[in-house]
Amino acid sequence: MPRGRAVVLGANMAGLGAARALSNHSAQVTIVDRDLLPGQVESRNGVPQGSPLHVLLPSGYRILDGYFPE
Repeated sequence: MPRGRAVVLGANMAGLGAARALSNHSAQVTIVDRDLLPGQVESRNGVPQGSPLHVLLPSGYRILDGYFPE
């Protein structure tokens, strides 16, 4: 049974993935980010590397798809 609390700093891809993984072990996971998160997909000032094109390898896709189906 999950218990305790966890805090993740940063709502980037790594932070969101870490928060999801921690949700299996913690009753509450809080994500702290310095930016106000937009309601739609867009670049954020705090993630300057977010604008260039990135590639997700198949193994990474399978892991993320398992964590975030749909």
